[in-house]
This record gives sequence, structure tokens and C-alpha cells, in this order.
Amino acid sequence: MARLEGALATMACTANSDPGGPVSATYSLLVDSAALDKAIKELTNTSTVVDCPGRIQSPGPWRHNASPQEVSGTLVCGIQGDNPMLAWSDIDKQLFSVVQGRPGGPTLDHIYAWWTSHS
Repeated sequence: MARLEGALATMACTANSDPGGPVSATYSLLVDSAALDKAIKELTNTSTVVDCPGRIQSPGPWRHNASPQEVSGTLVCGIQGDNPMLAWSDIDKQLFSVVQGRPGGPTLDHIYAWWTSHS
């Protein structure tokens, strides 16, 4: 993933040791909420957006497990190319994250389960 417009820093990761975790991840610290909203919009325009596992709205709000009454950002599930993808924004941290699986796995179900265990 190329560096996003409005990104102060971007980090790409490819090695994940968590079972069922993504094969790649990109984390971008963005300058403001407008850049965060733009990143979500661009991602939804360049991906095939699908409901998240469990028929969870995508894009839609997500909440930290520790504070289920507060919206923490936007969650998007989809396919980029042939790869299952999950992305989320974190409003408080101005962070935009995208993780991917592969057609042979981990699947969207796997990376969603991985994400929910860390959110």
C-alpha cells in the first residue's frame, strides 16, 4: 500500500505469528479526521465491500471491547484484488489500519476473528 495522503507515518508489516492473523498489515498515522475520512472513502472506492462476518455492517462503526458504548471508528470488510481485507479507523489515535489475508487463507472470517480478539 502506498503512503496515504495526510499520513504522518506509515508502517507495513508482513510477518505475523498470531494463528489466523493477517499475512500483511499497513498502519498509517494520519494528520487529522478529514484525512482519516478520506482514507476510508478511498478504500471503499477501490475495494469490493462486503458485510463483515456475523452480518456486521460494513462500512460501519466499531467499538473497543473495553468501551462498547463509545464508537471508536469505522470498520470495513472487503476484497482487494483476490485478497480478503479488513480495515478500520481509530478516531482517538488518528490511525488507519488495513490487514489482508490470501485466497487460500487466512480468510476474512479468520482475520475478523483475529481483529475482534485485539480490539
